[in-house]
Amino acid sequence: MLIIFDVPRLELERENLDIIENLYSELLRASINGIHLVVMTREVSNWGLENLSLNRRETAHLKLIKQIYTQNAGLIEISFCSLSIEIGEDGLTEPTPHNYRISHKELLEGNYLSESILLVENIENDGQLYKHILGEVKNSHKVKSFNFSLRNGGGSTIVSVFQHEIQNEKVVVCICDSDKYAPNDTISSTYRNLKGLSRRHKFIGLLSETIGREAENIIPLDIIKDTYLCPNYENYDQLEELLELQNTAIHNDCLWLFLDIKNGLNGEELLQRGKLPATLQWIQSKYLRDNNSEILNIDVPGFGDAVIGQFLNSWEAKSAFHSFFRSNYWTLHFKEFFEQIYWYFVSNKIQAVN
Repeated sequence: MLIIFDVPRLELERENLDIIENLYSELLRASINGIHLVVMTREVSNWGLENLSLNRRETAHLKLIKQIYTQNAGLIEISFCSLSIEIGEDGLTEPTPHNYRISHKELLEGNYLSESILLVENIENDGQLYKHILGEVKNSHKVKSFNFSLRNGGGSTIVSVFQHEIQNEKVVVCICDSDKYAPNDTISSTYRNLKGLSRRHKFIGLLSETIGREAENIIPLDIIKDTYLCPNYENYDQLEELLELQNTAIHNDCLWLFLDIKNGLNGEELLQRGKLPATLQWIQSKYLRDNNSEILNIDVPGFGDAVIGQFLNSWEAKSAFHSFFRSNYWTLHFKEFFEQIYWYFVSNKIQAVN
């Protein structure tokens, strides 16, 4: 995460010198180890070099941070999120969405300078897919390094794991499957519980549903078919016919995004989920059905639960995704979402030469 240390010299001088030295050391550790991207003004850097007993490696790195300040200061204006350190007793606040302020004491007492957390419902599939996507984001991002640790929250455990991590005072990004059949479908009980926790606890991070139904919906049908991720699937023609007639010019408004990729779906299940008039209307329009009787005739088999695993093990599929990442479809539905997540994980890459 982008961490900003910009305070007047007088505030540094008023605080206990040992505490301030510990603050510098911890910030430098997070930067040296590539955990976060720390930006210090030249005034703050100079004060530390003049007044603190830092070790050789810390001193060299602080000089480097001072040297590249102009380069990194430009990131403050464009970053989606940041954490600014203040000398004082004010704790943790969020003056504007995703821009946080924290007192130096609370920063040192918490674990915010340890690795940021990406919490998902399945580490092996969802987590590795998101990691691959963030690697693609890195290639076109202003910051060329990111760092996080994955946490597993399979099933309903994602709620308790989320609570544990935010109470452990870490930077946490939590992505929960929406399990929706339409963009205006009701939110899941799991996500409702997560939102309740996020309102009751101060934390640094992001809580979001998936864009679409699940992580699988990120992988387009063309890649699944053309790279033979599911060679035994027999209903490509049915799906392609539906998708060719879709209007995908609106963000998060696409049949493929809300198809149950794993299990498929049938008309009876769709009607159960279409109790809200707006949801039913969306289902009718996307599946090209005029009434409930016609919806009951819908039967779309699923691809099973191995799609992401097959994708991650396929060089050809990942190569095709590299091209898909630059498509208008990606820009419309996913680009902003993953770029925002990436900002929570940006880290330092440059090392000082001792």
